[in-house]
Amino acid sequence: MTTIPPTYERRTFGADTRGGYIVRPVFRRQGTGPTVILVHEVGGISARTLAVADTLAAAGYTVALPQILRPFPLGPATLRAGVTIASFCVAGTISALSTNRTGMIVEWLRGLARDESARAGDRPVGVIGMCFSGGFALGAILEPAVGAGVMSQPSLPFAVSSRHEDALGVSPEDLAGIKGRIGMGENLRVMRYALDRLSPAARYERVVATFPACERRTIPTDDPDDHSVLADAVAPDADGDLRLALDETLAFLRAHLGR
Repeated sequence: MTTIPPTYERRTFGADTRGGYIVRPVFRRQGTGPTVILVHEVGGISARTLAVADTLAAAGYTVALPQILRPFPLGPATLRAGVTIASFCVAGTISALSTNRTGMIVEWLRGLARDESARAGDRPVGVIGMCFSGGFALGAILEPAVGAGVMSQPSLPFAVSSRHEDALGVSPEDLAGIKGRIGMGENLRVMRYALDRLSPAARYERVVATFPACERRTIPTDDPDDHSVLADAVAPDADGDLRLALDETLAFLRAHLGR
């Protein structure tokens, strides 16, 4: 289990959702700039999550790390099994298989965004979702306090059928509201590896078609198991394409949140 450094203060945040009151721990690293909510991948808050968070902090942001799932051992060989386990454990909260429903955890995340914005004097906040949480950034951007959303390798709903492959994981009503709020999508960014089997190309393409002004980046690869864009991008051995994806993401946040 990853130890959260003392630079991150733990608090508990709760919010009402249509399915009840949800409470989750949130680890915060206070900075001088706007807040970015970074939602971890399926393995929980890992050392790689913290590396992404520390990169954001070094760029001047306050970072909030909500713990959506409890951490468990995760490696390349167990990734699909871990995702499946997560879907069964939290399907009602996250809507891991539904093509047209917004998960209750997204409603909770909107509440967290409002709270973090209020803490920062009503400054807009950013939301970065990765892997199972990648699509949460789209659902969260319905909240007016969210000024920028980054969808990194969005993997929900699981692509168990062709109709799931391009599903965005939000309800039709929420999608209409998101379109009404962000228009062509200038404050939305989406990324994935070119051959990623967990984050379907059809979903990426639908995001781009729905929000044609969104920023986007496809990272070249010859390995369909390549998946974790930002976590790979902050690794010491990251190649030029990954470093470009990271630099573009930081520039995107600066453009929409300031620093």
